[in-house]
Amino acid sequence: MFFNVRLIGATNSKSARHDTGLDNYESYQKIGLVRVRQLTEDDYRQRQGIIQSLEGPEMFRSGDYLARGVLNEEWLIASGGQIVGYEPLGGPDEDGFITYRPNPVTRYACQMQEPFVVRKPNGAILSGKAGDYLIRIGDRGRIVDRAVFEQSYQRIDV
Repeated sequence: MFFNVRLIGATNSKSARHDTGLDNYESYQKIGLVRVRQLTEDDYRQRQGIIQSLEGPEMFRSGDYLARGVLNEEWLIASGGQIVGYEPLGGPDEDGFITYRPNPVTRYACQMQEPFVVRKPNGAILSGKAGDYLIRIGDRGRIVDRAVFEQSYQRIDV
């Protein structure tokens, strides 16, 4: 698997596909709970079709999911019928959010030493700061803010 990563602060404007082989990654399990609800047409109108994550704006459609993490940060989960890698802990709260616990899946994390951007397969460009993490989960990956990472992930030995 590869992330299309561009290191912003690199002296020669490094732009490369970041090999997510395990050489620079350490093993973690996610321990932070996540609250998720499906986005509606009303959400689309109110937010003008954009979820503002810590890493940048992401366009959504009605039927996609809004996720909130340990610091109440928001991110988009594209629709697909189910929330992969998480177990629901009950029914929806008064705002329609269901709390999920992450399944005990090994995730591989690499802390980035300089600012970077990641281009997602849908074309969205998300930004990470120096100190943020690239997370590998099977064939998927994402950027996680350092403060969020420190409260949501636990180092494991494999």
